[in-house]
Amino acid sequence: MMRIAPWQPASLDMTETPAPVNLLTFQASSDGRLDVVVTAWLQAHPLPDRQCSRSQIASFIEDGLVMVGKRVVTKPSHKVQARTHIQVQLPPPPATRLVPEEHDFDLLYCDDHLLVVNKPAGLRVHPTPEDPTDSLVAGVLGRDLSLAPAGGDLRPGVVHRLDKTTSGVMVLARTDAAYHQLVVAFRQRTLTKQYLALTAGHLPQMSGDIDAPIGRDPAHRKRFAVVGDGKASRSSYQVLERTPVGDRVELALHTGRTHQLRVHLRHSGAPVMGDKTYGGAVQSALISRLAGRAEGWGGDTLQARRALQEIAGLLQPYPGNSLHAWRLGFVHPLTGEPLQFEAPLPDVLERILNAMRSSTSR
Repeated sequence: MMRIAPWQPASLDMTETPAPVNLLTFQASSDGRLDVVVTAWLQAHPLPDRQCSRSQIASFIEDGLVMVGKRVVTKPSHKVQARTHIQVQLPPPPATRLVPEEHDFDLLYCDDHLLVVNKPAGLRVHPTPEDPTDSLVAGVLGRDLSLAPAGGDLRPGVVHRLDKTTSGVMVLARTDAAYHQLVVAFRQRTLTKQYLALTAGHLPQMSGDIDAPIGRDPAHRKRFAVVGDGKASRSSYQVLERTPVGDRVELALHTGRTHQLRVHLRHSGAPVMGDKTYGGAVQSALISRLAGRAEGWGGDTLQARRALQEIAGLLQPYPGNSLHAWRLGFVHPLTGEPLQFEAPLPDVLERILNAMRSSTSR
């Protein structure tokens, strides 16, 4: 489905780049929790045009940006003593304005209230403090399309996100009325979102639920993992095709945790093919392991190894992994019309799937 209404000029004024990273070194003025001590010091020594809340400081600590003595500490509750040396690497302050950019993406639908796009892998949805450029919203504005101010200066129109490495269908709001209605729809999960993934290895069954809590990975604070004290998380899957080296699988989200599908697939022993963060990087160890298992799934070890080496070559220049948001269905927030959009697998993922199929001996 594709209906394009006349484009409207963007109304946001855009300029500004972030300040350089600040490195702060000081001594704790009293005993106490690390996040409290750092926050108190920053309040006593305010930075020009920069305010940091305690929750932000806690986030910096969890991200490994704070050293106590000569050791990085990632627990905000860590106890420090007076006169302890502390070093804080403050990330750049968030950019406050967007600059329109040129990006290549398919526009699937556009009217006065919303637009639907097929986001390519490698393009983040909105800017981050670390990288205020190269975003989908900036690319939309670069086409003279307006987005809902209600999303904020850096996230106009953004009601949901896909990981930078994930491709596929997204909806963006162009008016505040559409924005607020879509936010409610996502919160109440009245939309249908379906994903396709190519996995490195096999899921335990042909279909099922993965019901496992997700939280910060205690060993890698910038990653997520299935942990006992994590937030309730549930995904469902249906294996559409099984090859000797992995599955083509359809997935649905029942909760919306960060990296949920990628974490759940890794937890199930079948990470997303090419996912460097969660165990799907197609390198020598994974190639050897999957090739060794291929015979049990109707394949040949040598053919499987060749297929995996071909897949590694296809992934090397690709800025994403083998997870794709292929279908999105929802009711138009203003007209009440049921809408459904699909985006086929990117060409490189089709080629990876064909290589996976070539690993069979049948």
